[in-house]
Amino acid sequence: MADVSGRVALVTGAARGIGAATVRALCAQGYRVVAVDSCAGDGPDRPPGVAYPLATVADLKSLAAEHPDTIVPYVADVRDREALAEAAAAAVDRFGRLDAAVAAAAVIAGGLPLWETPPEHLDTLWQVDVAGVWHTAAVCVPHMLAGPEPGGCRFVAVASAAATHGLFRLAAYNAAKHAVAGLVRGLAADLVGTGVTAAAVSPGSTRTDMLTATAGVYGLDDTEEFAGSQLLRRLIEPAEIAEVIAFAAPRPGPWSTARWSRPTGVHPVTGPLPEGFAVRLNRRVRVRDGGRTLVGGAPTRVVHLSRTARKLLTGRTIRVRDRASALLADRLLEIGMADPIVAELPDGDPSQVTVVIPVRDRPHALDRLLANLGGRHRVIVVDDASARPEAVARVAAAHGAGLVPLAENLGPAGARNAGLRRVTTPYVLFADSDVVLEPGALEALLRHFADPRVAVAAPRVLGLRLPGGDRWIRRYEDARSSLDLGIEPGIVRPRAPVSWVPSACLLARVDALGAGFSAEMRVGEDVDLVWRLAGAGWRVRYEPAATVRHEHRTDVADWLGRKAFYGTGADLLARRHGRDVAPAVLTPWSAAFALALLAQRRWSAPVAALIFAVAAARMSAKLARSDHPVRLALVLTADGAVASAWQVTALLLRHWWPLAALGCLFSRRTRRAVAAAALLDTVSDLRRTGAHLDPFRFALARRLDDAAYGAGLWYGAIKGRSLRALLPDIRWSLTPPSPPVPPS
Repeated sequence: MADVSGRVALVTGAARGIGAATVRALCAQGYRVVAVDSCAGDGPDRPPGVAYPLATVADLKSLAAEHPDTIVPYVADVRDREALAEAAAAAVDRFGRLDAAVAAAAVIAGGLPLWETPPEHLDTLWQVDVAGVWHTAAVCVPHMLAGPEPGGCRFVAVASAAATHGLFRLAAYNAAKHAVAGLVRGLAADLVGTGVTAAAVSPGSTRTDMLTATAGVYGLDDTEEFAGSQLLRRLIEPAEIAEVIAFAAPRPGPWSTARWSRPTGVHPVTGPLPEGFAVRLNRRVRVRDGGRTLVGGAPTRVVHLSRTARKLLTGRTIRVRDRASALLADRLLEIGMADPIVAELPDGDPSQVTVVIPVRDRPHALDRLLANLGGRHRVIVVDDASARPEAVARVAAAHGAGLVPLAENLGPAGARNAGLRRVTTPYVLFADSDVVLEPGALEALLRHFADPRVAVAAPRVLGLRLPGGDRWIRRYEDARSSLDLGIEPGIVRPRAPVSWVPSACLLARVDALGAGFSAEMRVGEDVDLVWRLAGAGWRVRYEPAATVRHEHRTDVADWLGRKAFYGTGADLLARRHGRDVAPAVLTPWSAAFALALLAQRRWSAPVAALIFAVAAARMSAKLARSDHPVRLALVLTADGAVASAWQVTALLLRHWWPLAALGCLFSRRTRRAVAAAALLDTVSDLRRTGAHLDPFRFALARRLDDAAYGAGLWYGAIKGRSLRALLPDIRWSLTPPSPPVPPS
């Protein structure tokens, strides 16, 4: 972001909750802040219908004491426009300008059906939550327009998930927050051409006193019960919302006005694919019934094309020429059946990319990457509290890169966020210091952003060849690194063939990232980010045509430690994303099929065959629209059986290996199952990867790889006191048929 020192903000509802967190975030960026709050407490000035105590003068003074030179406390009620006008005037009189206003003051009232809700509840919510935002804008925007830099001024309103969703027994609150949405959009339209912009942040369940009051409305004993309704599967902290607001407030230049931001990921811009955009059915898609039926996607499904749609498909390719072709291409991209033809997409502008490099020591690797970039982009190096910061500073200065030194170690996620806050271009490339980009990699990734719904594009990560001994672990990593996601492009989301991408190198649309990575996560933050973006409706693309080289670990102890560290992240991800982290996803029939074979009894094969036949028969009944439903059902059932076998193999060798090892001590059948799984895994993987290793050392590396990851997985589960990351996900259907696409 631009230098915000000397800028001035006014924040309402500032004494506690999101308002107080926003004041702290703005102060941390260099703002001087007028902190406004009614400080009504539980006294007579508390609005009618508000059943919980509001902030007090003591709360406001305590906040101001944290930054006595930069926070000015001001007691004013947002219902009183004249009092707010005096607060805005006081900001200008004291500091000479007003650059940002954050309308965070709000209350909640409810608990009854609409027809039983007292009129004073609606009046209170209208006066505080809606008129309060109106008054804040009305008294602050004129000062922004008259100030020295209107083009850098921002108005940010704090709305709610209630602005887009209906909430039980909170109809009046719903009405108020929907009104805030309309108010911000109308204000944004009025501000077009002035340089000042308006935006809104729409939080979900955030750990505040208001959420505690909401729990009372629903008769809940603990606000944690709201966590299940969040994409993150946890409550949001006020500081996280404040990061989004602080990110929006000082953005220089023409920022998208009336942007609606959610803390779990900014909602994507809606818009069609551009004319000329071309997509091709990927290699996993099977075309059947003379082109009328497609089988594939992520997860696998059956799609029956309408007559109109079939005419738009030339071979396996669709080019956008009109609305119908744009809809079909978009639909096939979204369900994972098609991928963009990168070579035919328009070139992006590399000058619109800022490179953010988090680094802790490793000046030689940093020098190598900066030389690789060749000064073609603006670069921000974030020194995450290096032991020898002067060495990092020298390298950054030698290459003309900007430097952001951190006083304490924040971890990779926090360091990337520190760089992100200083990005002023539409795109940001996150690159770890231990990678180098192959020629054309950035350009290939940038082409994906011709799709307005793409938030992140990630390259294939291969091994970097360095002078020194050709260690066997390096040869194994070259063939089967955890960071190398293969040769097939695809959409990235839970349950897809490519379900995550590493943060070693990511190109992202800045406006999609919100506050960026989850700063409290030191492992799995890349998985968390892409899953949050996917959950918010954005697309994340994996593009193997773009490649970067990564300096893999070659010391065995260091390598094993890193694998175990990756495993510990599963518990953290399970807390946020629930069953998406499950080590296996099975239907009841495929689980029963696998268990029957694992039993290794005389009846195992006949029972497994019966289960297979029943599953195929049930599936064929759902595929009646196909020309050959039985044949298609047999193919899909066979796919499911093979997939379940591979997942059980992974459970035995990787995720559940401690249990499998224990079982091997007492059960001959378990020993046979584990031996067969290890042999099958080694032979198939060695053939698939073409590793330059003899079978013995490849097999040893595979088992060490799995053992280290599994150990980390169990350690994280035990430390977190939860089995969520270890339990399989049993679902009734993994291959849903889809409706005709698009309709005629």
